[in-house]
Amino acid sequence: MGEILLIAADWQLRALVRAQLLEEGFQVRALPSLEAALAYLACGEGVPCLVILDAHGVQVKARTLSDLWQLTRGASLLLCGG
Repeated sequence: MGEILLIAADWQLRALVRAQLLEEGFQVRALPSLEAALAYLACGEGVPCLVILDAHGVQVKARTLSDLWQLTRGASLLLCGG
């Protein structure tokens, strides 16, 4: 399985979820914002197989999600809300 892209503004949640996924044997790239994720993906560093986005407390626009999905080449997206 390829890399999982974890996007969460709350550093504590990001750290806990990342630690759990690493313990389960997954490769994880954790980023603090959608903007950081879009910049990372635009550089062509890699394409994740799964994106986990914690949308709690973040305004997520449909266009931004569309951009994210296109840059991940249609990877599965798990959207978590509060």
